Amino acid sequence: MIKKSLPFALLTFLFCAVSFAGAPKTLVGTIPIGPDNPRNSEGDFIRLKDGTIRYFYTRFRGQSSDDFAPADLVFRDSADDGKTWAETDSLALANEGSVNTMSVTVRRLPDGRIALFYLVKDHVGGNLISCRPYMRISEDEADTWSERISLDPDVSYYVVNNDRVEILADGRILVPVARHSYNADGTITASADIFCLISDDSGATWRKGEQVRAAEGVVFQEPGVCQLADGRILMNIRTDAGSQYFAYSEDGGQSWGPPTPSVLDSPLSPAVIKRIPGSDDLLAVWNPLRAGRAAGWGSRAFMYYGRLSADGGRLLGRRFIVGTLDSEDQGWQYPAVLFNGDGTFLTAFFSVRSGINLWRIAVPRVETLFNGRDLAGWTKYLNGRGTGEDPENVFTVQNGVIRISGAEWGGISTDGEYSDYHASLEFKWGKETHGPRKGLARDTGFLFHASGEEGGFARIWLYSFEANIVEGGIGDFWLVGNEEEGYTATGQVTMRGDQRIFDPKGGENVTLTKHAQGPFRWWGFDPDWKDVTGFRSKDEIAEPGEWTRLEVVAEGDAAEFYVNGVLVNRVTNLSRTSGRLQLQSEGAEVFYRNITVTQ
Repeated sequence: MIKKSLPFALLTFLFCAVSFAGAPKTLVGTIPIGPDNPRNSEGDFIRLKDGTIRYFYTRFRGQSSDDFAPADLVFRDSADDGKTWAETDSLALANEGSVNTMSVTVRRLPDGRIALFYLVKDHVGGNLISCRPYMRISEDEADTWSERISLDPDVSYYVVNNDRVEILADGRILVPVARHSYNADGTITASADIFCLISDDSGATWRKGEQVRAAEGVVFQEPGVCQLADGRILMNIRTDAGSQYFAYSEDGGQSWGPPTPSVLDSPLSPAVIKRIPGSDDLLAVWNPLRAGRAAGWGSRAFMYYGRLSADGGRLLGRRFIVGTLDSEDQGWQYPAVLFNGDGTFLTAFFSVRSGINLWRIAVPRVETLFNGRDLAGWTKYLNGRGTGEDPENVFTVQNGVIRISGAEWGGISTDGEYSDYHASLEFKWGKETHGPRKGLARDTGFLFHASGEEGGFARIWLYSFEANIVEGGIGDFWLVGNEEEGYTATGQVTMRGDQRIFDPKGGENVTLTKHAQGPFRWWGFDPDWKDVTGFRSKDEIAEPGEWTRLEVVAEGDAAEFYVNGVLVNRVTNLSRTSGRLQLQSEGAEVFYRNITVTQ
């Protein structure tokens, strides 16, 4: 919404409960570090036959938290679906390597036994350290374990993350592996060969699957796998390219299609993806990118969870578990997930600074706001015409998408109100511009926390906050209202000329109280921006002619804006925390699809 002028006149266990509408999130415990225990890390859950949930994790001992410091595998139990946990740990497996033992996954086999997968690091001569995967089997509900079974006898450096092993519907076991080569000085290469170790006899014998094709110039590490509802296998791969890469297998993990960037924005950090019980959709827990791309401001200071479509191709909703833009860098990492039968899941992840956090969270629910056929659930309003009047067909549905011609000023708004949600939509520009915006930058917007009568603001829109959709300024923030109508907001910004630019690192807090004060620009706003059709910023994220995904994550009195998975803006101290949603008509032809709200 470029509004320079308006037309028409215009452990010590910590127990706390953090809840928000439709999506309760509860920190059920911490496993803190302490003297001679500098790190508690990579773990996994399993539910025993008596209902007990057992959480296995890596307990480092001594003075070092380094990946090559001594460590054992230990566990803690919960008897109440993860609501509370034992206050002390029990030994599962003492360090059996000359370096350490770590990175545990626990799985129930089809025959009812329990398999424990883990890594052992050993000195193997000179400067070389091997890292090899093993498994043990328990026939007595994880009380005792068999002798260890080697998944591959080769002396190499294999990485298998915690909670990554997948047992397929036909009983096949897939262990996703990153195999690193050795440099001349004994260190390992940054990028690894990615494939699966495969067993079709409950782990008695193993073979190597085919390697995933490397992507030129991209570092591949730490894969995970998940069987989809259609039987295919989805592999997610940690990369340095700003997102998890996805690859698919149609033959049970033996071979893989080409890996490509996914909808999961991510720094060089792993992710867990699992199919949601009773649904075809997927749950992901991961570290997101923050403002900027892979080279800028990506970290492990934040942990998100989100719901993906059945094939992983669409991010339906995301919410944060820990971390805000102002939080200290805790280095949260290496999550594990276990679903409960009551619509919640458990997740655990650690930071070297503070230990392991255990959370109990509701599985996110998705509401589709556009049915692909008509505008049921939406109300039309056009300046000078009134509610529901649209004789020139400004708002139509064509070929399963919404078309807004932009020929008249107004909008369509949801009949329902929302709070604490993730709204997601995809848009694409048409060719036409109209009226006072003829030949200017194509402009529209997504309005949220909207209130009042239709056309309350300037006889055109609802009073609201706006995530702007304008060429060169996708993700700019505007007040569509003033303090008198109950609309104020704060941004963390740096002045660039006469523009306020979102700057989560060095910016100062500024509060807007009037629409006329102008916007908070997204972090990549071009100082040479020109109000002309087709303008592109130097740091533009949207691709010309392609569908662009805009997300607004509103929680409490804060909101974050994402464009194609990249955080571009954030506002706090919002004076309203709920309301309707509205799509503008503002002089430019635009198309919308895949409009959802996740809570």
